Amino acid sequence: MESPASPDPTLAEKRQRSVALAIGLLVVALVGGVLVTFSYLNYSGSQAKKQALPKISRLEDNLVATERSGEKVELKTLRGKVLLVGHIYTQCPRGCSGLAEIMKSYQEQFGKNENFHLLSFTVNPTGDGPEQLREFTKNFKIDGDNWWFLTDQENPDAIEKYLTSQLRFEPISDVPEAERLNDFDLFQHDMRLGLVDHQGNVRGLYQVLNAQAGELINNKLAKDIKTLLKESKNKGSSGIPPVVFYAIVICAAAFIIGVSILGKKRGA
Repeated sequence: MESPASPDPTLAEKRQRSVALAIGLLVVALVGGVLVTFSYLNYSGSQAKKQALPKISRLEDNLVATERSGEKVELKTLRGKVLLVGHIYTQCPRGCSGLAEIMKSYQEQFGKNENFHLLSFTVNPTGDGPEQLREFTKNFKIDGDNWWFLTDQENPDAIEKYLTSQLRFEPISDVPEAERLNDFDLFQHDMRLGLVDHQGNVRGLYQVLNAQAGELINNKLAKDIKTLLKESKNKGSSGIPPVVFYAIVICAAAFIIGVSILGKKRGA
């Protein structure tokens, strides 16, 4: 004798199951949302700790200057690039040649990256025109469009004003006559290198010619350049890890489905 078929669940039972499912989905969405938020905040905090470079100042204004080629250039066209900035003059008898050699080493190390650019501003715009700057680069075998040597003979004070106000370089001063090494030893100027990120923030000033700690400082500068180049490469990303993004999508889907089920049951 065949056993009787099991009765179908009642309408009330189906409703109870649907409500339980909806509540379960809402709980999943709520708990998941809390966990995702906590994970993302923890991730953001860890990323902030990794970003040890300070923001010293910012290149707020544009500067128009004359490059060694004789062409007028604007610094605003370099936004989006990591900049290494130095202050030299072509007849300097002190550290300018050493500074140029160090900058050349960074050009050789990072110059193939399209997001890296070097800038050398003359201390002496009146004496350093495009011809003098071209001769200087020729003597040091410096080449490449990713390194500008800049002067402004029409407005000689513009460069110093820009470097001191925007990059926080020290102002230029005169070398006392009794301390001059030769007739060209006229200017005391900042011998640090400035590092600017792709957003125009000045992230460091480095005493690369420091006799005691020069090697350590240059190693730090190279590391910081790598960090900023990595940031510039990722400048278009949202910054949200893929795992967190997918978790947000799942939680949102669970919430929407749960609310939809409850809405249908209330309207039934």
